Amino acid sequence: MAKRQIMAIGVEIPGGEIETIPFNQHKSLADADIILFAPNLNLDMYSNKQLGGYNKGLPSLTEHASFKLKEDNNFWKIELEEALKAGKTIFFILNRPTEYYIYSGNNKTSGTGKNQKVTNLVDKYNSYSVLPLLCGGFHTTNGKKVDFSQAISSIKQYWNNFNEYSNYQVIIKGFKGVQSIKQHSTNHTVGGTCKFKNGHCVFLPYLKLDMGKFIEYVENEVGEKTPYWNESASNFNKKFISDIIRIDKEIRSEFEIEIPPDWTNQEQFRLEKILELIKGKAKLEIQLKIINSSIEEYNIQLQETNIPKLLLFGTGKPLEKAIRIVLRQIGFTAEHFEDEDSEFDVKFESHEGQFLGEAEGKESKAVDITKLSQLMRNITEDLTKDDVKEPAKGVLFGNGFRFIEPTKRKEQFTDKCIKSAKAQRIALIKTTDLFTLHQFFAKKENTNFAKQCRAEILKTAGIVKFPAIPDK
Repeated sequence: MAKRQIMAIGVEIPGGEIETIPFNQHKSLADADIILFAPNLNLDMYSNKQLGGYNKGLPSLTEHASFKLKEDNNFWKIELEEALKAGKTIFFILNRPTEYYIYSGNNKTSGTGKNQKVTNLVDKYNSYSVLPLLCGGFHTTNGKKVDFSQAISSIKQYWNNFNEYSNYQVIIKGFKGVQSIKQHSTNHTVGGTCKFKNGHCVFLPYLKLDMGKFIEYVENEVGEKTPYWNESASNFNKKFISDIIRIDKEIRSEFEIEIPPDWTNQEQFRLEKILELIKGKAKLEIQLKIINSSIEEYNIQLQETNIPKLLLFGTGKPLEKAIRIVLRQIGFTAEHFEDEDSEFDVKFESHEGQFLGEAEGKESKAVDITKLSQLMRNITEDLTKDDVKEPAKGVLFGNGFRFIEPTKRKEQFTDKCIKSAKAQRIALIKTTDLFTLHQFFAKKENTNFAKQCRAEILKTAGIVKFPAIPDK
């Protein structure tokens, strides 16, 4: 199995292998396989010059800080729910809830005239409101001694490895999942698992870590000290990740038997058949890598082959690329042009002459004179360049009503655009017509027909009517 990507929000695990994201920063959890989440808000995130005093003994945030906190809370609530929908496992590290008073966005007016007073109304915020599910009532407490109930073996192993760093700061009354760890001498849940949507939730007691024990400093020649994770951090990290993955595997029922402990990998417990299977698997993986490489090459070819379909519904740069493909098929050299002074969608030429083109796609209307005006300005701008001796033939490529089937579309250029194009000797080409040409030239070369198409573009003022597709 590929290495699992673990992300942590609100909690830092020593060792540096697990990506840590602060609560007040936004990052998608789509890339994570396993997520650690602690509803742990550091007051400094929102109170630096943003503390509006205290209300009933709790910090009261300013209006700006309040709305920032609401924004962060909503972001993570959605991300966590989407992660569970996608079948991921989230480990909730149950620290003591953080509570603030925040602006509600509403106010109350009292009094009249000079005595009128506007009072901003506040709401009480609890950091556990970010959790995307209701699995019981969270109540603040503190303790160390626990008992196990229906704990899966991997959770027991986790507790054996990390109980010295763990203490519960929250109990869950009326827990609606499977209780794993309970408060000593009561039946209150302090750890457990539950399935939510397509994913799994694991609730674990708070991890109290003294980061100073996991860091050492290296001093350089000028006396500057740089912090590094020490060996203790590396050992902690390795064991923690191993236990988290083990829990994830077990709650997903990936193994019907007990997950073997690490010591079974020692030489004295080796099985020759397993070594044979590992070698066989490695050989197949090499073959699979070669096959995947071939598949990737086919995918690239499929993407390239599909580009001309953009002539039917595309716009912008992708449409321009598709246009250049067909222009080359009918015998032009065609390139996007850009220098320090100018940028043109396409410059193309053949022995018939030089051409300058602009492309435009419209969703629900015809291509209008705006793009034609830009094309005429481009022709003049191009003529100012030292290496250009005469004005290029202007061509406007249009893809009007681009989400409608081509045979059901209205005229793809406005009347004003058509009349102006005729007056300025500019050719108008429907990109849907270019697609028909591509279908023909993708099957066979026909230099005579290609020449007829180029000649039609050169001589036409207004909408280009390409010659009929040859039967042979």
